Amino acid sequence: MKLGNLYRDKYHDYDKAELYYKKLIENRRNVKGNLYGPSDPLSQYVEGLRQLAILYTEDMNKPADAETLLNEALRVLDPVQARLAWDEEQEIYAALVELAQKQKKSAEDLQTVRVRRFDTLTKGRDAFAALYRTPDYARFMSAYVRSAGEVADYYVGQNNKAAAEAAYAQVFDKINVSFSYLKGDELDNYLTNLEKYQALLREHKGNAKAAQWDETVKEGRALQKELENRQKETPNP
Repeated sequence: MKLGNLYRDKYHDYDKAELYYKKLIENRRNVKGNLYGPSDPLSQYVEGLRQLAILYTEDMNKPADAETLLNEALRVLDPVQARLAWDEEQEIYAALVELAQKQKKSAEDLQTVRVRRFDTLTKGRDAFAALYRTPDYARFMSAYVRSAGEVADYYVGQNNKAAAEAAYAQVFDKINVSFSYLKGDELDNYLTNLEKYQALLREHKGNAKAAQWDETVKEGRALQKELENRQKETPNP
C-alpha cells in the first residue's frame, strides 16, 4: 500500500503504483478478516481495491475497471456487520456516484447507484437502533436521511410521488427522529427531508400521519436558528 501510494502521489509513476496495488489485492484476496482496522486483512483488501479504483479514475482513465473494483469491494463488505462496514460502504458509493458523473451516465444509471446505497443503509438501519442519542447514531441517520432524499427527489422529478413517499417511509416510519449531535447543514438536510415527506403525505390525504412530526420540525427549526445565532455571536479567532 505504501509503495503504491508513493509511486502514485510522489513520483506519478502510475504503472508502478498499479503494480503494487495489484500485489496487495492478490495477497489479501482470500485471507480472512473482520474489518477491524488498518492491520486487518479484509480492511487492507478493501482499501487496496479502493485505492486502485482511485488510480484508474483519476490518473489512468480506466473507468470501467474502477467500477468493477468498487463493486467487488461492496460485495465483500456485504456480509460484514453493518456498524463496522457502513463507513467504507459510503465512501465506495460516493466514489461510484462520482464515477458515474464523470462518465456522464444517464440520470437513471445514477439513480441505480443511489438506490443501491439507500438499500444498503436500510439493511443496516436496525443495527444502529440501540445507539439512539449517540454520535454514531446521528452520523448514520444523517447519511440515511440524505440518501433517502436523493432517491426521493429523483422520483418526484419523474412524477412518481408514491415511490418518493415510500422511500421516506423507509426512514421516518422506522427510526427515532433525533437531532442530537446534528449541526449546520446536516440538521437542515434532516429537517428539509422530513418536511418533504410531510408534504407528500398531506398531498395523499395523510394529514394525520404528517401531523405527528409537526412539533418535531418546529423544535428542530428552533434549534437550527439557535445554533445559527450562536455561530454569529462567536468571535472569529
